[in-house]
Amino acid sequence: MEGMEETPERGGTPRHYRFDGELFGDDDARALLVLLRALTDGTRRLSDAFAKELELHPSDLRAAELIGQHWHQPLRMGELGALLGLSSGAITGTVDRLERRGLVERQRDGEDRRRTYLRLTPEGEAAAVDFYRASAARLQEAVAGFDPDERDVIARFLAEAAAAVWPAEGPDEA
Repeated sequence: MEGMEETPERGGTPRHYRFDGELFGDDDARALLVLLRALTDGTRRLSDAFAKELELHPSDLRAAELIGQHWHQPLRMGELGALLGLSSGAITGTVDRLERRGLVERQRDGEDRRRTYLRLTPEGEAAAVDFYRASAARLQEAVAGFDPDERDVIARFLAEAAAAVWPAEGPDEA
């Protein structure tokens, strides 16, 4: 299988870090793992750069990213805590910091005032759009090279790979 050279400079794993037959006897699976690691490392570095630009801790940015990803079905505080594995007190502190920065807002449920939903503010959305615009354009260009059937296969693979890396039960109980 064709893939990128396995070097740290190209986003691959360091040459001394081996995924040999002990973990993956299949060369194609190993090559895919190297490419997936390069993708996850690249997205982590991009998020870290965004957090630095906003002067946020990376975990606070992760919370804001999750809130933004759930724009169609806003998250409640407890749901965000569950996604991040944080206590209610820790989530309250995180949301407080994001709210003070003007990136996130709390909205009370009109029918049940005990429920609080989280949304990015227009300023939070604008900051994300501005920062990620160039990366999004490059990704769009990359995707454009695949026909709809190929995109379906890629989407299925990524969904299955994500589920394999962190199954619903957690990584150690699978």
